[in-house]
Amino acid sequence: MHTSDAKTGWRVAYLILRDKTIGQMGCHPASDETFEPIKGRAVLFVSTKKDLSAIEAFVLDKPLIVYKGIWHNLISLTPETEIKITENAKMTSRAWSFGFRAASLRDISAKIS
Repeated sequence: MHTSDAKTGWRVAYLILRDKTIGQMGCHPASDETFEPIKGRAVLFVSTKKDLSAIEAFVLDKPLIVYKGIWHNLISLTPETEIKITENAKMTSRAWSFGFRAASLRDISAKIS
């Protein structure tokens, strides 16, 4: 079981995602974040470290928790994807810019080679 000693509330957001590519990933060092697909289809990119070769991607087809410190971003496979997001109300973010845009893991792998 994942627990936290934080004495902070949570906030809920409703994302309407139209992006077909990513150019960066973000992480929240002190907060978990939930992603709950409502409508459409999306791909979630994740990585435990700032390393292009460590990025994994999968279809977001069920609610899940991205633990604090995990780099992540989303693209929509449909014209729009609607996702409910829950995160710590007092959250900080870090960004990792790729310097290029990618629509798939294949695009990211091509930049490594």
